[in-house]
Amino acid sequence: QVLLGGHGRTYEEFKNSTWEDWQEPILTEYNALRTEGYTNISFAGSSSACPLVMDLIKNGKIGDNGMRHIFMVDPIVIPSDKLLTIIGLVGPMMGYLETTMTTSEESHWYHFRPQETLKQLLNLIDKSRKDLQKGFNLPTGIRVKVYKSIKDPTADAVSAVLINKGLKNSDGSKIDIEMIDSELHVFTRLNGRDNITQLDRDNQAHVFEDIYKIIMQ
Repeated sequence: QVLLGGHGRTYEEFKNSTWEDWQEPILTEYNALRTEGYTNISFAGSSSACPLVMDLIKNGKIGDNGMRHIFMVDPIVIPSDKLLTIIGLVGPMMGYLETTMTTSEESHWYHFRPQETLKQLLNLIDKSRKDLQKGFNLPTGIRVKVYKSIKDPTADAVSAVLINKGLKNSDGSKIDIEMIDSELHVFTRLNGRDNITQLDRDNQAHVFEDIYKIIMQ
């Protein structure tokens, strides 16, 4: 797994990192695989990793040399929590936002989200939205599939609509988007969550099996 820049280190580094810092390890990993001679590379990303990857595609940093599949789970382009859209106004007054998590999740994510980080997220998704509104195509040979939770509390389902309209295959055709009957954000991550249902487990299994089938075609 690729650890995004500024994540999983210290709270101060998380607070002071930019979205470009978050993106850097993704490109580093891709270039390292190409240097090693890999020609059948697949990426799977979720949430904010998706606009980071789309930005790399749009800017030609991920091309048709080795990359074959990109899978996006619950990409965020439009936030469900509209407070994020005014973080520039309320952020300096609040300093941070407190997030409710399970005990298990507390050991993996920051309980307090610094307003500086939320501003960077807003900058990233604003850029992604504008890029999608203008439209851009995938390089030849790359296949993208999006899996989007319908009732996502973090990434509005409209995110999938914008991606469907703005991101096209190299021949101009639409990319593959599948809407999932889920109320979770990043519904493929179930460990550490409370009140997981059989539907949640079925959704996870379906996506993992689908990704495997696509890669093995």
